[in-house]
Amino acid sequence: MKGLKLRGNVWWLHVRVPKDLIPAYGRTVSRSLKTHSRLEAERRLHDAMADLQNEWRALRAEPDWRLPGPVATARRAAAELRAGRATVEDAEDALAFEALYDSGGTGVVDGPEWTEARRIVEAEAAPTVRLSTALQRHLDALERTATPGTLKARRRAVEHFIQTVGDRPLPLLTKVDVGDYVTGPLSRMGLKVPSMVQRHKALTAWLNWCVHAGLIERSPAEGSARLLPRSHRGRRDPDARRPWTDAELRRLLADLDDDLLHRAVTLALYTGCRVGELCRLTGADVVDGCLDIGQGKTESSVRLVPIHSAIASMLAGIGPDEYVLPFKTKGANRGDYISARFSDAKTALGFDKGLTFHTLRNSFIAKLENAGIPVNITESIVGHRRQSMSYGVYSKGADMEVLREAVEKVRYEGLP
Repeated sequence: MKGLKLRGNVWWLHVRVPKDLIPAYGRTVSRSLKTHSRLEAERRLHDAMADLQNEWRALRAEPDWRLPGPVATARRAAAELRAGRATVEDAEDALAFEALYDSGGTGVVDGPEWTEARRIVEAEAAPTVRLSTALQRHLDALERTATPGTLKARRRAVEHFIQTVGDRPLPLLTKVDVGDYVTGPLSRMGLKVPSMVQRHKALTAWLNWCVHAGLIERSPAEGSARLLPRSHRGRRDPDARRPWTDAELRRLLADLDDDLLHRAVTLALYTGCRVGELCRLTGADVVDGCLDIGQGKTESSVRLVPIHSAIASMLAGIGPDEYVLPFKTKGANRGDYISARFSDAKTALGFDKGLTFHTLRNSFIAKLENAGIPVNITESIVGHRRQSMSYGVYSKGADMEVLREAVEKVRYEGLP
């Protein structure tokens, strides 16, 4: 709906200001609707717009209303401070003069506009939260819900940004800074377009969190996605990730001289689980002919996966405290360890870059698709968010027997 804007997870009124009122408000005005629900935001929007229009009518009725308001004055003073053309005292003097005029000579003023004006100048005069501090707060908050891999990727992406632009106060970060980073240092890293997009998403997620946490008013990354390069359409990438063919899988399992990786590959092929999910499984998670995935990348990752008959004997007799993939690491993430070990092994066997441990999961999904399994059943098995509103909102999911029948249809030529 026109006039609604989502910041973090809170809806705001966001509208253009009439030309004659730009000196007092700036080009746009935003007001928090103080709700996470879009439906509720739509209901509150009409009242908020009515209040704003009444405010505009009252302003136009005042004498000399075209003189700049306190917010406009503060914004100009902040720009002068940022450019080094003024001091903090200059900014405060500008607001003091505005206060004298607004109060009829007493200098005593109050109200939301003055609160906002003081906040703008204070953010420039005494900014306390630097980029590195904001990143650490973000990672601390994210630690409760995100996987170690997500945390690692988020830290790597944002730290590179901070090293590039400098560890400055967060309120002083601008859209120009983010835009220059995207078109400059990020584009010169030699990354492929999907990797650049992932780094940009990590940066955007961090800045959106800063807005939600009240550290900044709006994200400087807003609109910067359009600066990212586009993939070349119609051109096949020889290194693009793809499912394994049955012939490649037969050669992989025949030549793989590593019992741990052989076990991991087999489990991935018949469950479609992510490497991190497999590495967290213990004997206690083998329940009633299913694998109980109790945590994962997203909320949809929490699920029960029926055990295929081809791996049933492999999962029998594992103690409740024993890992399904039994190995020890010296502080390394278990999933990262298996991924790296597998990458070295398959490269040594001559397989191309497009074949990874994760694309074993792609192979499993492709087998379900070729067997005619409905999309919603596949989504339930592999832990993807169900796209259909009917299935995703109103259904609790398919029966386990339906999922089990679907899993049993996965067959690889020349494999058990």
